[in-house]
Amino acid sequence: MLVGDSMNRNQFESLLCLLREGLNDKSRMYEVHGYRISKGRGYYVFKIEDYDCTVEFVRSHFLVKEGIRINARGNSNPTLSIDRIDKSADKWKRADILVFNTGHWWTHGKTARGYVTTQQSSLRCLCSD
Repeated sequence: MLVGDSMNRNQFESLLCLLREGLNDKSRMYEVHGYRISKGRGYYVFKIEDYDCTVEFVRSHFLVKEGIRINARGNSNPTLSIDRIDKSADKWKRADILVFNTGHWWTHGKTARGYVTTQQSSLRCLCSD
């Protein structure tokens, strides 16, 4: 299972291409829900019958819950609740192998200005360049 953003979706697609090339009968690899890969959908399950396995992709920028916090000036700051798991977890919690990449490469400025929270406290995010 691959979990991540568009960068990980591209890696997922490349992995599918590699696996498909090894098949004599290409019809023995298919998306179980009949979906075609697109930017808009965030969950895919490909069955590869000859290998008796599935390869899945779940779109999620973080494994923890993302949110927003309104600051004293009324502006919103992004938050990461490090003690709460992301809503996509039901899809990946029981994966045998989990390949994960974060949205940090494009959200760094946002998370650096935001907060990391737990149920007990709010911590200013101390991210370095």
